[in-house]
Amino acid sequence: PITAKNVQVHSISRIIKLNENYARKMESQAETDGMTGLYNKSKYQDMVTNTYAKEENVAVIFWDINFLKKTNDTLGHEAGDLLIITIAESIQNISNATDRGYRIGGDEFIMVMRGAGEKEVLKKIQDWEKTLETLKKDIDFPVSVSVGYDFGHGANLEQIIHKADQMMYENKRIMHEKIMNNNGQMG
Repeated sequence: PITAKNVQVHSISRIIKLNENYARKMESQAETDGMTGLYNKSKYQDMVTNTYAKEENVAVIFWDINFLKKTNDTLGHEAGDLLIITIAESIQNISNATDRGYRIGGDEFIMVMRGAGEKEVLKKIQDWEKTLETLKKDIDFPVSVSVGYDFGHGANLEQIIHKADQMMYENKRIMHEKIMNNNGQMG
């Protein structure tokens, strides 16, 4: 039989469930980048501080989009946004529960892989390159990304991140030199 008490219990249960769903949604929004769907810099910093540093082995992949400003200036910000979203999608496609991708700046992305070493990070980069090649087919302008990586013990995470960042910037420098030697043609 339907009683006032049953109705109250049901109503309270529904309100609790709605509040839980709302709280999960708010937490998700607080952790993710609205444009790309990747985890945001705040979530990244939290994971670096509270999780990754405690891992036995971690690997870091660092990505930076080349020529984003030039794309924005010559093709418009919609093209630049498409470029950011495409790179984010390529990273999202290779992410999983232990390998998380983050957008940590306008055109900078990072993935931290738990329990990974050189073999795993190189395989992940290879998978990313294949994914990006597929996604690039839908874009009618050049897509260029510099990549760096490093790996080691989680206690050395800051050094690992720094080395991955340095490698990425060295790759970016080489890319820019190569393009300038080819009469400044991007592509």
